[in-house]
Amino acid sequence: DGGGDTSGGAEAGGGGLVLPKTGFVSIARECSDWREASLPPLTAEALRERHAERRPQVRVFRALWDAGCYLSCGLKFGGDFLAYTDDPMRCHAAAVVTVLPAPPPAGRDASATRPPASPL
Repeated sequence: DGGGDTSGGAEAGGGGLVLPKTGFVSIARECSDWREASLPPLTAEALRERHAERRPQVRVFRALWDAGCYLSCGLKFGGDFLAYTDDPMRCHAAAVVTVLPAPPPAGRDASATRPPASPL
């Protein structure tokens, strides 16, 4: 039993992969294709390229960490990080940190980046 509701699911390629109606994928225990799969090496450069859009968050994280803050994920509260002044097991977060995009360079028409005004 691969788990999940497979009623009405479709067999994919006969390799034991079942695509259930729920959208979850079950891989049968006897399917060993994943063990032989070759993956590209994980290097620092590959991570930098893949996550270039997260660089502002990395800079903010580093600045807060260097300032002595404890940090954790802030997604549950609508931010990028939760910042604590002490051990998170001993106190509540002091701030929910959201990293905003940089403003347009000086001299550029800022209205080009603003959403259109509401008709109301």
